[in-house]
Amino acid sequence: MIRSPRAVIIIILLVCSGFGPWRLLGPLAQAEESGQPATLEAQAYTLSIENARQLAVDRNTSLASLREKIIAAKAREGRSLAGFYPKLETKFGSEQAGSSGSSVSSASGFGYLAATWNIYRGGLDVAAARSALLETKLAEHEYEIQRLAVEREVEAVYSNILYLRDVSLIKERFIGINAKQQALARQIVNRGGGSQSDVVEFDLKTGTLKSELAQIEQNYRGFVIKLKSLIAEDFARNPSPTGQLPHQHLKYPLSTYMDARLADAPAVKTTAIHFDLAAHKSLATRGRWLPQVDLEGQFGDRPLSIGGSDNNLGGSVAVVATWEIFGGFETAYEGKERLAEKATADWMLKSDITALLADVESGYGELVTIQKRSDQGKANIELAKRYYELVSADFMRGYKNSADFNSAAQTWYEAEVERKRLDLEFVEKKIQLEAKLGKRIETVTMKDVDNG
Repeated sequence: MIRSPRAVIIIILLVCSGFGPWRLLGPLAQAEESGQPATLEAQAYTLSIENARQLAVDRNTSLASLREKIIAAKAREGRSLAGFYPKLETKFGSEQAGSSGSSVSSASGFGYLAATWNIYRGGLDVAAARSALLETKLAEHEYEIQRLAVEREVEAVYSNILYLRDVSLIKERFIGINAKQQALARQIVNRGGGSQSDVVEFDLKTGTLKSELAQIEQNYRGFVIKLKSLIAEDFARNPSPTGQLPHQHLKYPLSTYMDARLADAPAVKTTAIHFDLAAHKSLATRGRWLPQVDLEGQFGDRPLSIGGSDNNLGGSVAVVATWEIFGGFETAYEGKERLAEKATADWMLKSDITALLADVESGYGELVTIQKRSDQGKANIELAKRYYELVSADFMRGYKNSADFNSAAQTWYEAEVERKRLDLEFVEKKIQLEAKLGKRIETVTMKDVDNG
């Protein structure tokens, strides 16, 4: 028993203000009190496809890793320029000097500055710098490929969400149409013009439609979860994509995508960079056959072993040439290896261009076919609707049975869903072609033939 007056007052205030223990349990306990299922709904908010793409790019861990890879590549690029600058070092210590037959030796300290500046190295430094620059381009290209892949995946998931939302709306509308059909069948039965099986048939159809709707809604939730994963969204927030799946047409003719800009295609550009890298490495190998010339300088208190004088400052400047006469055929075999790598990259580049041209022409043709079929789908919907109206009138007059009436509604429904499916297929094929081209394909939303 609570004996403290203060505790009693606090409990009364909590109850009156709505903060009883049951309130502290949150929405699950409240749902149990109301008799509703205990679910925890995420906070919903609208999300455009542009925002979804940007969020996915900003939050993607693979892209973050590739950005760091670019930073490392740029650092290597800067490091490759070190060969163009002189190298400075200080040397200091002590030396012990003596003469033959004498037990007396003298010790002295030394300290001097030494500088070395390469004048010529057979083009090795230039090749190294250019190779490092190409490796940076390769890292940036790899990032761009991955970025576009993330954006395309977002568009595919987003489009599937819009498709399932549109199909669910169509399904709900036809559940309502089925209810009207059932009401008409019941009227005919009441007039003695049919049997009870006609009414039950529409009951069965209602159950089938609702079951299919439940599956569509589950698929919708699955794609929403996938979208949340792509944009790294918190589980407590639920994105709701805006708009409807559009009916699109290609904006430009095939010739636009069959020009020299194919050099930007991921496969072609990657192979081209590898070809350039192989070419520079081949040049670098040739440079190893040539002499290396360095400018060397020393100044300070140098040891006697390299020409210094005891306790006197001095300096020297020399031009030193080094030429490897024999190195066990290493350079010769390396040269053959680099030439073979260059030839391999060249053949791969030609093969990639040929394959890309075929893929672009084929993919473009598929998109044109899909957009034509979708255009025809508009006319098919109108015909299916008209057919349903005619069958409905014949059903009321007793010329058609419930199976005919049901089939006409199903034909109308399938025509509408098929058109939406074609619009989704257009997006999916477009994304596949964009992956090969390495750039977006511009389209136009055809509102004048849109189903609406």
